[in-house]
Amino acid sequence: MASEQQRLLADRRADVARAWLDRLVADYPTDAGRLFGKGGNPFTNPVGATFTEQLDLLVAALGAGDAPAFAEPVRKVVRIRAIHDLDCRRAVSFPFALRDVLRQLAPAAPDDPAVAHLIDQLALEAFVAYSECREQLSQIRVNEAYRNVTGALRRLAKLDAERHGEVDSIS
Repeated sequence: MASEQQRLLADRRADVARAWLDRLVADYPTDAGRLFGKGGNPFTNPVGATFTEQLDLLVAALGAGDAPAFAEPVRKVVRIRAIHDLDCRRAVSFPFALRDVLRQLAPAAPDDPAVAHLIDQLALEAFVAYSECREQLSQIRVNEAYRNVTGALRRLAKLDAERHGEVDSIS
């Protein structure tokens, strides 16, 4: 038999996803949060559209108890939050906000240990995704620095060769 929280996830999926989105965008400055919270068109508001779509998929997966379905949606949300330079705590805390959303939408419902466990799994997946994204960003920065230094060294070598070539031709 499904708990009240599980029924809430299944029956009021859009309400849960909307309230969760409101909590997620609260981590951003006011103007950005307002824009991202609108969801909408992936061309005019790609971040908001991604958040809206992926949180809806996560609520559906939670309602079905399908933990393996978390991976891709949580990675898409976390990738955006990692690129926005949110600190680790803020970037991966959004799964825990879902507990508050469920308590808000069904205040009389007791916490369901199965749902709590799924939220914990979701949080762990978010942390892993954040770590991978930050590692990729760091590698991109290292590669960029390497290209810049390599280019500068090549230009210096070329200047040095030209300078020595002029000295040799004068002698």
